[in-house]
Amino acid sequence: MATPAHTTQTLRFGEFEIDARTGELCRAGIPIKLREQCFRILLVLLEHSGQVVARDDLRKALWPADTFVDFDHSLNAAVMKLREALGDTADKPLYIETIPKRGYRFIVPVVSALEPQVEAGVGVAEGTENQIGQRHAAPPSAGEQQAKRRKSLLGKLTMAAAVSVCVLVVLAGGYRYLRRPLLPPRITDYVQITNDGINKDIAGTDGSRLFVSFSQSLAIGRMAVSGGPVSLVPIDLPNREGAVVLNLVDVSPDGSQLLVRGVWDELERMSQIWVVGSEGYQARLVSSAADAAWSPDGKSIVLMSREGDIYISSAVSQETKRIFKSSGRFGIHPGHIRWSPDGKTIRFTSGYTTVDTIWEIAADGSNLHRLLPEWNASMPYCCGRWTPDGAFYVFLAGKTLSETYWYMSRTAQIWILDERSEGLRRPLAHPIQLTPGPMRWGEPVPSRDGQKIYARGATMRGELIRFNGSSKLWQVHLGGISAEGIEFSPDGKYVAYVSYPERILWRANRDGSGRIQLTDRPLTPMLPHWSPDGSQILFTDSAHVGSAALYLVPSHGGAPRRLMESDEGSHEDGTWSPDGKEIAFCSNPWRLGHTEKKVEIKILNLVSNVVTSIPSDRQLYSPRWSPDGRYILAKPIDKQNLKLFELAKQRWKTLSRGGNSEWPVWSHDSRYVYFHRMGAGDPEGIYRIAVATGQRELVAESVGVRETGIFGQWFGLDQDDAPLLLRDAGSNELYALTLERR
Repeated sequence: MATPAHTTQTLRFGEFEIDARTGELCRAGIPIKLREQCFRILLVLLEHSGQVVARDDLRKALWPADTFVDFDHSLNAAVMKLREALGDTADKPLYIETIPKRGYRFIVPVVSALEPQVEAGVGVAEGTENQIGQRHAAPPSAGEQQAKRRKSLLGKLTMAAAVSVCVLVVLAGGYRYLRRPLLPPRITDYVQITNDGINKDIAGTDGSRLFVSFSQSLAIGRMAVSGGPVSLVPIDLPNREGAVVLNLVDVSPDGSQLLVRGVWDELERMSQIWVVGSEGYQARLVSSAADAAWSPDGKSIVLMSREGDIYISSAVSQETKRIFKSSGRFGIHPGHIRWSPDGKTIRFTSGYTTVDTIWEIAADGSNLHRLLPEWNASMPYCCGRWTPDGAFYVFLAGKTLSETYWYMSRTAQIWILDERSEGLRRPLAHPIQLTPGPMRWGEPVPSRDGQKIYARGATMRGELIRFNGSSKLWQVHLGGISAEGIEFSPDGKYVAYVSYPERILWRANRDGSGRIQLTDRPLTPMLPHWSPDGSQILFTDSAHVGSAALYLVPSHGGAPRRLMESDEGSHEDGTWSPDGKEIAFCSNPWRLGHTEKKVEIKILNLVSNVVTSIPSDRQLYSPRWSPDGRYILAKPIDKQNLKLFELAKQRWKTLSRGGNSEWPVWSHDSRYVYFHRMGAGDPEGIYRIAVATGQRELVAESVGVRETGIFGQWFGLDQDDAPLLLRDAGSNELYALTLERR
């Protein structure tokens, strides 16, 4: 590529002026700071204004051939900084247009600002001598008279030109004023509108009421937008007893109907989507999908499958058509799908095997592209909605999103993207954060008038509690530490746990004193287990999006070591054999997006480093090796039964039937399996089942205990087989945030 020819000139475009000699960029005469690489990119683009400049040509202009640099990242970052300086954006370019897979093009006319040279002494002095000479000169000749007329005409033209310049300056100033950026919106007030501490999320509003889902119960509620108690919406869906959570998805534009997720199919990883009257009862099955939303006119419903395929369904009939085939490019379980107020655009969030990003597609299935492709690539963002007038798009962004899972209530900070179109005035080039501070926020829902944003505000803290079998009461344990994954060492002298919500692995004395930190970021441990000799602690790390890995760390402290590092699979939920020579674990291909593969239990031999699979006709996870070494306990992915693998006979048998059996754990004598149960007609609480007889009994009710944890709850046993829970000691309330537009 040729070196720019304008390197000795001043160039102008729009309200900007660039001086290549001094390396200065000015906007309306005001200097703008610009990095050297950004300045050089701008010169190249100006030289080839209107033409596509290839990315490789920019590389040659910016870096010598022998320079080692992450070119794509560096160029993207430099172009993003250049756009920021110009007040430009990639999705609505004013100056620099991105040509996908090719390069960039400068789309504004560029003018050279070379100034004409004027000889010193010519003009005023010469004219003065002529006027003096005229006092004694003879009458002018015809030629002199003609010259005089030309000079007079030139003077008039000069005056007209001067006036024109003044007019242009005024017009340019007015244009710059009209083109000034719009002032950013801001939150001016926070009003708490609930005070019950129950974990719930807002799904929508009809203008006077908010409709919410409860995170740990099969119920949907409604309340006044001004605040007050939450009443239940009576909903009776077929096969409701099979649903883990009855979840509200969206509210119709007129507020008369709700979209509700019903029965969850663990194999298909999708739910039944129902249309239900907002007063309850009436129900119509739409389809099975991972997520859904109403169209702005209420006549259609957009559906998204677990693979990311997008369908449009009639709101009054069974007519459905696919508008986009994803082929799994967004990971497992993309969602948070929403329709723009003008009905032209659909946006959604990528699935949990990829970093959270928001994507946009036209309502006819065309023009798929990532929203904000050059904005803060290291920060996940998701879960957005438009204000009803389409002027703003509010969403969640922050690193805390990467610490939660697709099925959990996402929490982060609320950001806003300015999409106003007010004459010549330009919207803000990049999103701005609306909610600085320690509180985490749930998915934002704008009010019908666009003046408020409703959202759940949460502070994350737990309190460890233990069930006292004598008093039948739950009591604070180990000082009420905010921790889960509690497990005592084989000799009972120490305890290992994962702090909540920080997810740091600690070891302490059995009373909680003498803490030693065993892990640090970026590791995010969960499910720790002591080795039989007490020298090591096994844990699962899920720091990498879409996958998990098993680690060992010395219990006295030291560097964690990853197991099966050469295996690209996802390994989690490890459990020790009683002799400490083997580890059973779950191989979970769903985390990697391999939905066609099987979730199964495998065994790693720590001596030979050989991995073998336990054959089964069911998809199983969450293995637990019995202390006596006879069995490996596991759960089918439908969570309805507990299965036992008899190692001596190499066969599976069913231990329990019916209901959800969460967090199974062996008693220390291997006689019982304890588990946590919610719903399905049984009282909420801790149960145990006798391995020999299969008889089940309730050990401790947990009705009224607000639970929390990385997965929404956690259950374990202490060294005496007393049940442990993590009680929610944080804050989970709904707020109305006042949005001031300026």
